[in-house]
Amino acid sequence: MQVQVPDPKPYLVKAGAIIWIQFYGLQYDPKYFPEELKLVRFLDENRRSECNLNAYYPFGLGLRMCIGNRFELLETKIMPFHLLTHCDLKPCKKTSIPSKLKKSVVSIFSMQTEGSLWLSVVPRGNSHSTQPIINTN
Repeated sequence: MQVQVPDPKPYLVKAGAIIWIQFYGLQYDPKYFPEELKLVRFLDENRRSECNLNAYYPFGLGLRMCIGNRFELLETKIMPFHLLTHCDLKPCKKTSIPSKLKKSVVSIFSMQTEGSLWLSVVPRGNSHSTQPIINTN
């Protein structure tokens, strides 16, 4: 496999060789991320144009990937569950009623609305107000 390195000579990586990538240096390289703290570059609409995805590895890669990756995915799944057990989502003044769904191939699988979907998050008085399924008496 030929790899381009700053040295003008190509470097041959042998099969089975261990390769170490310095992610910190890569992610702080002004060539890929010229502005130090510009978080909007990671938003979906900016990601392709402003973020070099070949230089962005927040959790690393491979067998030694940061265990925080799985914790983050788990937290992303658990957070809506906890939100919905303690709060109700209700329409607000900005909510479009009726909501209109996008008509595209992508939205068939993900049910996207035209424009934004605005909801109010209203805390419940008693977050454990669920009814028991089995009567223990």
